Amino acid sequence: MKFTRMHPATIGFFQTVFISLYILFVVFVMSMLEPIFMAKNYNQEFLLPMLTFLSLFCVSALICGLGVFGIPFYTFWDKKKIQKPLSIVFYTAFWGIIFFLSYLLYLAS
Repeated sequence: MKFTRMHPATIGFFQTVFISLYILFVVFVMSMLEPIFMAKNYNQEFLLPMLTFLSLFCVSALICGLGVFGIPFYTFWDKKKIQKPLSIVFYTAFWGIIFFLSYLLYLAS
C-alpha cells in the first residue's frame, strides 16, 4: 500500500488528525443528543442514556484503536519488521501530545 512508503512521522500525523476529527465528531453528536436526553424524564428510565453512552464508548474505542494501531499492525504483518510500526505508534503519540498541548494553549489564551 502507499502508506507503507511514507515516513512514520507523516503517518503518525495523519493518524492523529483522524483521531482528532473523530473526537470532534463524537463531541458534536453528544452535544446534539444532550437536549433529547435532557428533555425527557429519565429518572425512572435510566437505561436508554446509559446504553447510548456505553455503546458510543465501545464503538469509539474500536475506531480509535483501529486508527492508531491499524497501520502499524498491517506494516508489521506485511514487512515482518518491528522498528517502523513502533516508530509509527511513537509518532502518533507524539503528535497527539502536540495537538493536546496546542488545544490547552488555545484554551489558556
